[in-house]
Amino acid sequence: MYLRLPDSGSFEDLLRPTRIEVASLVRLSRHPATEPYWSAGVYRFDDPHPGGADAFGTCYTASTIEVAFAESVIHECGRFLGGSHEVPTAELTERSVVRFACERRKTLVLADLTGAALKALGLNNDISASADYTASQAWARAIHGACPRWDGIRYVSRQMNKGFAYAIFERSGLRKLRADALLAEAKAEQARTFGELLTARRALAEAVQRGLAAKVVVKGEDGWQAATYAGRDAYKALYPGPDGPADTINEAKANRTTRRAINSASRAT
Repeated sequence: MYLRLPDSGSFEDLLRPTRIEVASLVRLSRHPATEPYWSAGVYRFDDPHPGGADAFGTCYTASTIEVAFAESVIHECGRFLGGSHEVPTAELTERSVVRFACERRKTLVLADLTGAALKALGLNNDISASADYTASQAWARAIHGACPRWDGIRYVSRQMNKGFAYAIFERSGLRKLRADALLAEAKAEQARTFGELLTARRALAEAVQRGLAAKVVVKGEDGWQAATYAGRDAYKALYPGPDGPADTINEAKANRTTRRAINSASRAT
């Protein structure tokens, strides 16, 4: 079954937006000095006609380090053996975790090619999984040309389909914020023991005692816990970036996932 192509006038009003925080974008790169890397004519949502007056570049990022690792390292050089993926050690020592920023704004508006938004366009997830990029590149060019509001595309990761990947258009103004060595982040995670050495029950009890969490009733049921503002701030400080505490809970969660995924990958090699 072939994916339908984006005939002019047949899709523009059907596109649904999704906002993502720039700080949540992550990319693994062998060449951090040249990031963001803008590709054209090669990958899934690239401009199929590079070199023209209206040509554009695309930078591929992910929602989490786990997705980024699957989409780059495992996809490019992973070898499945005995229930796990093996990757060359050089893939860990030569890669950097790249984070991004944009001037004067913290979010990007992406055309959503997932779930119900994808079906509303008359498409299916072949656009994210097919090895033939003809249709996906045609959609990327059509979306880019439909309206300047679109900063890129959100789609389901082919290599880790519980997560999202993002094709960011060059006009978004995306720039590199920082790049950290992959193994350096792994070592930082190994050095952190706050909360990791406690069982879940002890950790919750201690959080309540310290005022970092409170016991609450949800829809008439007790036994629930929720973070206090102090707990929120402590969590952001617990999982910081290299420049200090995370700005948001989502960024702290991304930092936590990053360290755990890198540790897991390090132990597998």
